[in-house]
Amino acid sequence: MQSHTSEFKLYDKIKLGCVPNLLISVLINSGYDIAPIGAMWPWEFILYEESTPDDPWDTYPVKLVKCVTGDTLSLLYGISVKSMYFSDAGDIISAMSKHMQEGKRCIVAADSYYTPYMYKHVYQHRHWAHATMPLWFDEANSQVYICSADPPYQGNVLLKDFYTMVEKSNVYWLMTISVPPMPKTLDDKFVHEMFHKQLQKTYDNYFVLEGHCKNVNYSDDLCNTWAKLREIKDTGEQLKSFKELLKGDAGYYVHRKGQLLIEYLSTDYVRTLLQSPEEYIELVEQQNRLWKTVYNILYLAEGRNRIGDSLDKAINKMSLIIENEKTLLEKILHSMRRLAC
Repeated sequence: MQSHTSEFKLYDKIKLGCVPNLLISVLINSGYDIAPIGAMWPWEFILYEESTPDDPWDTYPVKLVKCVTGDTLSLLYGISVKSMYFSDAGDIISAMSKHMQEGKRCIVAADSYYTPYMYKHVYQHRHWAHATMPLWFDEANSQVYICSADPPYQGNVLLKDFYTMVEKSNVYWLMTISVPPMPKTLDDKFVHEMFHKQLQKTYDNYFVLEGHCKNVNYSDDLCNTWAKLREIKDTGEQLKSFKELLKGDAGYYVHRKGQLLIEYLSTDYVRTLLQSPEEYIELVEQQNRLWKTVYNILYLAEGRNRIGDSLDKAINKMSLIIENEKTLLEKILHSMRRLAC
């Protein structure tokens, strides 16, 4: 079993979360170029107000639209990704074994509390949702070789511990990934056209729709959400709402997802097409720094009494983010229009 340890490479260059990093790892280990994943606008959000999402894991009031999804992988690479839920721990273990025997990669939900390789402050201290990928089972030695993105880990776990991790999870969730035997050759023009549509959709949000009749949320919507929270007068309710907002992805992964856009803008095809993308890359890097600052403002403010002041600072930074985002959109689209003429 140890001979397999160097065969699967974990992608951890950009930390996007448990599942996205494992999916990208599967792509890389299957011989795919991952740069096209960055051909998506990074700053799209899902805002949950009062309704509860169907997915038991999507319970945060603010979510960042994921760039690494089953639909994206199917569109770009012809890879089939399926999520399934079970009501019984035994059923999910059986299903996982069956799919792995068929040659599919599997990602399974686990409870961090029972995960031996988890961070020390979490293991046997906190019940957090975790996703992990079993790569090989060694029944003879009662072990399973695991790949985890957060925390980064590749190594053996006792079978009994692995089964406990899965059985104690608050949701019996399994994702299967079916990869074609031959890597699909990506059409650079197709990917760039997809990127163009993303840009145009976002541009319409800021300059055409102006917040009306749209089904996607952007940075300005998030800023408006924070502004509404700022208006809450009751301190206790404000603190509660503030902590709920902090649970979301409103900053933590945003600047990391922006890094994927830089990866795409740095490809040879885009460099040739846009001639000099350094200006755009610098604007994205500026966005990433601003988003990281916003998250730090909110994160450091948790537990303090002056929540309102922190929200004011975050809202002020968000105004810079929105203006910078508009500038970036206009510059890239202008360059594309010039090339089309």
